[in-house]
Parts: sequence; C-alpha cells; structure tokens
Amino acid sequence: MLNAVTRLKKFVDQQVARSSSQAKDMEDISSILKLLGSSDRVFAFDTFADMTKGFHEVAKTTENSAMTLESAISERFNMLLDVLTAHSDLCDRVEKGIVTEHQRALTKMLTLNKQKMKGVIRGTAADNVAALHEKEIAQTGVVGTLGRRSAFSLQCVLQETSLAQEYLQALPSIILAFCNEQNQCNTHSADTWKEILNAEAKRLSQ
Repeated sequence: MLNAVTRLKKFVDQQVARSSSQAKDMEDISSILKLLGSSDRVFAFDTFADMTKGFHEVAKTTENSAMTLESAISERFNMLLDVLTAHSDLCDRVEKGIVTEHQRALTKMLTLNKQKMKGVIRGTAADNVAALHEKEIAQTGVVGTLGRRSAFSLQCVLQETSLAQEYLQALPSIILAFCNEQNQCNTHSADTWKEILNAEAKRLSQ
C-alpha cells in the first residue's frame, strides 16, 4: 500500500512539473507574439492581439492548476504518506526487535528443556540436571517478559494499522480532487483555445 500511494504521489508531482513547464511555454509564446505584434512593418497592429491574450490566459490557467495540485492534492498525499510510512516503520521495528527477541528466547528455552530431558534419560549427574533446570526457570522468566512486551508491541501495531486504514479512506477523495482539478483546467483552457479560433476566424472574414 505504501508503495502504491508513493507512486501515485510521484505521478501527481510529475503532473505539477509538466503543468508548470507548459505554463512557462505558453507565457513565452504570448510574449513572442506580443513582440511580433508591436512591429507594424510586417503585420497589422492587431494581428496577434487575441492570440497574445489567449496564450497568456492559458498560461495563467495552467499555472494556477499546478499551484492547486501542489498546495492541495500533493499535500494531502504527503499527510497520507506520513501515516503509512510511520506504520511501516513501526511494523519493521517490532518485527526486527521484540518479536525476534521473543522467538530467540523461546528457542533457547526449548533447547534447555531438551538438554535437561536428555540428561534425565541418560542418567546425567543430578547437579548438572539441576543446573539446567535453574537455567530453564530463568529463561522462562525472560520469555514471559518478552512475551508481554511483544503483546504490547503487537497491540500498538494493531492501533497504528487501524489509524492507517482510516487515513486510507481519504484516498478516493484525493484522486477525485485531482480529476476535478484536471477537468477544470482542461475545460478552461479548451474554452480559451476556442475563443482564439473564433476571434481569428472573425478577423480573417472581415
């Protein structure tokens, strides 16, 4: 899940970069057309007026979309990723820490138990068997302590998992917000392109 959300965030960031780059390109085109339109030696004064205005409008729309994606959509992804990353880190620490220690302690206790049983069966000296028994008792205490710590850690993991699942419920709305922003940007830009075409068609028909 963490990997999937990380990839989604990456694609949103890439879209922000593309939109910012496109906005700069549209503004540069607008500036060039404005410069060309200021020269009356080649073109009529109003030849590029509507185009200049249109490209500037598209640039502004695209840049605003990039800012919205970065400040709203991307930030919501960041919050979700913070929760998922914390959950993943906690699971790793528990798995590599207390759970592993508990398993090692259990293994050691079982080993001591086997050694004691073998000693009894083979008729090993009572002192040796007693010593193994004392070690086994001590190890049982260690196992019990680690078991309680392990249970507490697992409870913490369960709580963090529940929290992560709650935050994940926001993912559909984040994606929907992204779709809505893209739709608004594309619709506004499409309307501007149509205005440019209509204005030029009207100018050429005069």
